[in-house]
Amino acid sequence: MMPIGGKLAVSLVVIGGPIPNNFHQVVKRPIAITQQITTLTNMPREIYNRIAMFRADSGMSRRALADVVGVNPQTIGFLERGDYKPSLELALAIVEHFGVSVEHVFSFEPFPSLSEQLRRGHDNGE
Repeated sequence: MMPIGGKLAVSLVVIGGPIPNNFHQVVKRPIAITQQITTLTNMPREIYNRIAMFRADSGMSRRALADVVGVNPQTIGFLERGDYKPSLELALAIVEHFGVSVEHVFSFEPFPSLSEQLRRGHDNGE
């Protein structure tokens, strides 16, 4: 698969043999897959975060966290509400400050609620 003009293209290569008689039927499937992949790759992805949780746990205000990572306090609010996606540099500065990995603070999937995590831990005997 190669990006072509901002789109992802899938090619069919026949190696070491004649082109099959049903070549036109075979080619239709990769084209359909290419269209699906192109649609998926062009969709913006939601980024979920736990900045507010880590900030509250450490007793920090938005202003204090903003000062530490070098942004405006409003930026922290926008991040916490999901109105703004952090740059890689900002995301790394935030997780570095809290001393955790990126996966603990940012995710493409919604984080489970605290009650759900406690319930799972209780069910697993933890």
